[in-house]
Amino acid sequence: MVTQTFFKLLTCIYLYCVLTDLSSKFLAHPHHTEVVEATIQAVREGHTRYTAVTGEAALRAAICKDLETRKGIKYTPEEIIVGNGAKQEVYQALLALCRPGDEVIIPAPYWPSYPEIVKLTGATPVILGTKAADGFLVDPEALSAAITPKTRMVSGRERRG
Repeated sequence: MVTQTFFKLLTCIYLYCVLTDLSSKFLAHPHHTEVVEATIQAVREGHTRYTAVTGEAALRAAICKDLETRKGIKYTPEEIIVGNGAKQEVYQALLALCRPGDEVIIPAPYWPSYPEIVKLTGATPVILGTKAADGFLVDPEALSAAITPKTRMVSGRERRG
């Protein structure tokens, strides 16, 4: 059973990551004392083992609540997967869905490893250009023109702001 302290730790870490751009490998601000203290307490309580593959149930429930509060969208914990990073989750999804000969549309700008991840599945990355003047949003006509019978999926990205 997840203790209240450990649940607090997981929630703090999730919210900290939501508010922090970790893509640069450097934190944008110092560690929050609450996160550090909750981490220490969780280790003292013995929460040092692997979690379920999909993530702790309590954390997935907290993520559902947060998404509903912040974005007005509803998910159940069974629809949420917690991984150790977006690249891992993207790679696993691509492995499950793509086969050699498939195409994956990747809107630019993109994380440099995404085309390589697509190639590891045997699929072909198709880069879809976007414009700074348009806020790097995907143009529906350009997307429509990029879709072929080989298109298996379109890589998405969250718009921040």
